[in-house]
Amino acid sequence: ERGQPPGRWGSQKRDPDVMIVETCAITTRVAPSFTRIGHIDLFGRRAQRAGAGTAQMDELRKMVRHAIFREFPEILESSAGDADDGDGDVTPEQVAAFLVSSGLAIADVVCGWLRVGFCQGNFNADNCLVGGRTMDYGPFGWMDAYDPLFAKWTGSGEHFAFMNQPGAGLANFAVLAASCAPLLKGGEDEAQAIVQRIQGEMESKVADVWRVKLGLRESQRAAAAKLFDYKLEPLMRESNVDYTLVFRQLAECLKLPDDASDDDLLEPLAPAFYDSPNAFYDDGTRAKWCDFVRAWRDEMDGTAGTIEAMNKVNPAYVLREWMLVEAYSAAKENDDFSVLEELFELTRTPYELGSDEMQEKYYRRAPDRALKAGGTAFMS
Repeated sequence: ERGQPPGRWGSQKRDPDVMIVETCAITTRVAPSFTRIGHIDLFGRRAQRAGAGTAQMDELRKMVRHAIFREFPEILESSAGDADDGDGDVTPEQVAAFLVSSGLAIADVVCGWLRVGFCQGNFNADNCLVGGRTMDYGPFGWMDAYDPLFAKWTGSGEHFAFMNQPGAGLANFAVLAASCAPLLKGGEDEAQAIVQRIQGEMESKVADVWRVKLGLRESQRAAAAKLFDYKLEPLMRESNVDYTLVFRQLAECLKLPDDASDDDLLEPLAPAFYDSPNAFYDDGTRAKWCDFVRAWRDEMDGTAGTIEAMNKVNPAYVLREWMLVEAYSAAKENDDFSVLEELFELTRTPYELGSDEMQEKYYRRAPDRALKAGGTAFMS
């Protein structure tokens, strides 16, 4: 199981010991609905507890129907007169379709997070919307140095850490399915069967994340899984590399000729290695990276279109916390919003390198101080 590899991953609990006073802002969240799995869980528990009657079951049915109407109206539109937000009934078939649609949406959002290096950090059923979005403000953030147990929030624990997010999403979905079980023809058995289906879909979608990040075709799923699970992921874990840059720079390795020396083959990856410790110059580490890069290149039928495809799924820029600190510090201390505006423009096209000036400022690994600073590297 990913998330339980041999050995111990290197995350340690980080407790802040300095109180930081900061200016706050009021923001507004916008979504088609704010129906959480926790909402349906509440009504499901009421309907299934001892002594519950038809009133509690009707409330659950109405809650589920409302969630379908707000998030997946096409399910109701298949039945004449049902595409409204009234007190109409909901059929077992519609409930089953709702669960499948919700499960696939949750899988999609979680896999999107893996692809761009984002960790929600507190992805429980109360912070998971049935439409495949998250409600919580965090503390969340994008990862700098790769760590499978990365999370910004010191209270995340391993269960909400970066590489364990698919498991967290599936656990949330299992709560939703159990809550809706009384409305299904097959009850708990049907609910469990749907959970198993979504688990398979989740595993397939996660595997596809690594496949597309490596620029491989659908027919190469097995090869991609082998390359990532047994070569690249362990290397990233032990090499202190930047998650965003290592995938982005990997595409540059395809531009080199087949007879490139080991030094030339690895040079494009140099910007992804953090300085302390800089494993890029360790002979043993270099040999493992060369072995991976050559094995990966051997899977390529050709490089035509591959570099472009990789650069469309591996962002050049993400909203790293140190960038945001610079932006809000300039706004607060100097009434200077130019950094904020600059980041806004940068993230409108995160897959494009942009100008030389933007690359020099932002296409780089995090400053070493940002990897340990409270309020930047981690938050309570």
